[in-house]
Amino acid sequence: LNERNTLAQTINTYLDQITTLNDGRQADEFFNFDIRALQEKSNTLNDFLGGLLNEKMPHIQHYDTPLSFALPVSGIIKQYATYMTIESAHNALVIAPARGLVIFADTFKKIGKIIIISHGENYFSVLKNFDTLFIGKGVIVQSGEPLGTIYGDKFNKNGNSSILYYELRYNDKSINPMTKISGL
Repeated sequence: LNERNTLAQTINTYLDQITTLNDGRQADEFFNFDIRALQEKSNTLNDFLGGLLNEKMPHIQHYDTPLSFALPVSGIIKQYATYMTIESAHNALVIAPARGLVIFADTFKKIGKIIIISHGENYFSVLKNFDTLFIGKGVIVQSGEPLGTIYGDKFNKNGNSSILYYELRYNDKSINPMTKISGL
């Protein structure tokens, strides 16, 4: 029991450190619109995404290396025309699929907790079905950085599995993420 409490305290300390680091890594420019108002007037996630993408985004640093995408969580991939789902372990760690600026990290209506990342070069990632978020709006992330943990009911009919929804957009149109993910 003492070891469990010590481990829990250590984990909480690390999570506090991550939050502190992320607070210090906010983008230089802040969004010049009210995300809450946009969220309330949007009926669907697509409406919300369209509204977000029509706003002036803060400048994203240009890198000399090409933009490269990776799977945000390991698991069983199910590919659909414009998105994928990844069945993973309950509470699995979800990472940033590529570097970018978090433009939304919060609960959206009844959909639940989602993260939207602007990667520059007109690419945006939409990830949903989070239990815990480690980052917030305005944080600059690098590929592979922890974003949060995936939500799942450990007593569901699939056993201990959880499903992450991942959509990649280019110029405000959903594209097949498998065409951009390297290493598959």
